[in-house]
Amino acid sequence: MMGTAMCWLAMVTLTNAGVERHRQLSLLGHSGDKTAGFKKCGNPHIGDGSYVSCVGDSITQGLHTVTYPAMVKKILKDEYGFDVKVKNYGVSGRTGGVSKDWYRKTREFRSVQNHVSNVTLLMLGTNDGKEGVHWKHWGGYSFVTGLSKLLDPLLKKSSYLAFVTPVPAYSTVYKIQPSAVTTCVLPAIRSFAASHHLPLIDAYSPLESRMGHPYAHSGPTCKENDSLLRIPKLISGSPSKVAKDTYKQLYRDGVHLTTEGQGVLARLVADYLCK
Repeated sequence: MMGTAMCWLAMVTLTNAGVERHRQLSLLGHSGDKTAGFKKCGNPHIGDGSYVSCVGDSITQGLHTVTYPAMVKKILKDEYGFDVKVKNYGVSGRTGGVSKDWYRKTREFRSVQNHVSNVTLLMLGTNDGKEGVHWKHWGGYSFVTGLSKLLDPLLKKSSYLAFVTPVPAYSTVYKIQPSAVTTCVLPAIRSFAASHHLPLIDAYSPLESRMGHPYAHSGPTCKENDSLLRIPKLISGSPSKVAKDTYKQLYRDGVHLTTEGQGVLARLVADYLCK
């Protein structure tokens, strides 16, 4: 009888301690659940230990800035409570389409295939808008073929793959043609993602809404019945008026983003992934 009474007393004591601990946690705003106090993430591929691969050009790699992949990692940790590994596979100057600078030729492309990614983000296209790049917007030429040959190996190594559109370009630095990015590259990526039923994160429109249209009058354009378009050296049209303070906040040189611009991109990506 004495032993039974002692066991019963111990159980009551433990139960009371548990109730008190729960009460204390409640007063502190915690429920004991690790996710308490964090935003809900609706993407099953995002969680503790998830591996996120960011494939892209210099905008992904970063030019003297904190990069959007690093900021996505921080947002997922601070706001969603997930300790995610984010790997930056950005390589400056690389194209999505077949060219001498095609991303598929890089060692980073080989490296990204060495492991399985829970999420892969594919952001290429700005360098496809360079002067002299040959285009056939609809069909089996350079850009679409190049994207296809990048996509197939990445899909085999990723549970979830999303395209990220290029951001608007506001200068011809590095021979980037802003109107070509807008009228050639952007529609092609949107069409390609839709035809493959893949998610598309729109990084173009939010930045354009803050900065204005890249050019008041478009230069070279791509239409469905185009055969072969060679992007000319000179662009017809004049730069649109962009507020200097906004420009300096978001862009380093009209093509590459500042740390603040990278932050805008990171917010778009993180919120899309966890919507």
